[in-house]
Amino acid sequence: MTSSYFPSEISTPPKTRSNAPSSNDAELLGKAVEVCREAASGNLEPRILGVAEAEGDMAELCRMVNHLLDMTDAFVREASASLEHVANDKFHRRVVLRGMRGSFRRAAEVINHASDQMGQRSRELEAVKARQLEMADQFEQRVMTVAESVAAASTELQASASTLSANASEALRDSEASVNAAENTTLNVKAVADAADGLSESIGEISRQAQHASSVSREAVDGASRADAVVLGLANAAKQIGRVVKLISGVASQTNLLALNATIEAARAGEAGRGFSVVASEVKKLAAQTSQATEEIEQRISEIQGASTLAIESIRGISDTIGQVHGAAEAIAAAVHEQEVTSREIAGRVEQAATDTKSMAQNVSTISKSAEYTGIATSELRDASESLSRHSELLRQEVHVFLADIRGDRRRVKAP
Repeated sequence: MTSSYFPSEISTPPKTRSNAPSSNDAELLGKAVEVCREAASGNLEPRILGVAEAEGDMAELCRMVNHLLDMTDAFVREASASLEHVANDKFHRRVVLRGMRGSFRRAAEVINHASDQMGQRSRELEAVKARQLEMADQFEQRVMTVAESVAAASTELQASASTLSANASEALRDSEASVNAAENTTLNVKAVADAADGLSESIGEISRQAQHASSVSREAVDGASRADAVVLGLANAAKQIGRVVKLISGVASQTNLLALNATIEAARAGEAGRGFSVVASEVKKLAAQTSQATEEIEQRISEIQGASTLAIESIRGISDTIGQVHGAAEAIAAAVHEQEVTSREIAGRVEQAATDTKSMAQNVSTISKSAEYTGIATSELRDASESLSRHSELLRQEVHVFLADIRGDRRRVKAP
């Protein structure tokens, strides 16, 4: 239950009119001066005592001053409590409207509405942040799985290339040593052909995973764009709240101007207008306090707008980073496609070499040349597998940089 600084009931004192001067008018005037002096110094607690049963204009004036001080003190306490909670990102505290009248009630309603709006925007921003971290976790799981698959396939590719090169060298030595080793060479080349087929299938799987990584990066770009639109809406809402605060400030300025005019009119009235001059001075101070409160609200709104701007810039930076990751994924996909073509060519050449060794077992020159071609192809395959490994490591590093950005960690450490 929200605590309130208002008394159980604030009502306007009964109006009693009497033109006959009271014997204690001078005493009441002295008390009124002391109470108003305390109020002018910022102490709104003192009241003019002994006026409940008194009659006359002076007594009525004192009761009205007490009533105004009650209203002002209660409003200041309520508004301060509400704004203090807002400053601590707690938007549930409301200015209690019970007993409020006129400008006090309108100002209280505006403050409550502003608290509601800021609370709603704060909750929306927290939801966006939570969704952002969730997307980062999902992105990390998917992309790192792809990167690990690419790295593992690259390692297998290098191992297969090394095995293929060793077999080709052995076949060349066997062909030079003896024609009788032709049958063994045929078996070795057949084994190489099987390995090349398996290699082609592995590269095809890598290609599909790289295309999947590219699709995931496109989805991440779309998600970042939606987050950018949400934060931009928050910034626009903060601007609307700023316009409401400016309206309150305008009302305070008009109140201050009216108080100044009342002071001038009281001065013209001479001694009879002194009491009214005091009231006008209090209204002027109240307007100044209201203006100060609206300035503080404007400062808070400015901070929200600044935070929204930073969030927009951060999300757009994330979109750019995702775009770079997408480009890297497409480059990897293209490289993998080239390796797939190369592996198919190698498989075809090895199969042809096996056929040649069967049909021309006595032709050592042909066997040697086929083995030489196989060695060249395996060297190219080894170079391509090393390039694929480098691209895989680059993808891992870019993913770690992106996740560091989206989670707010600016250290940008390299992937382990």
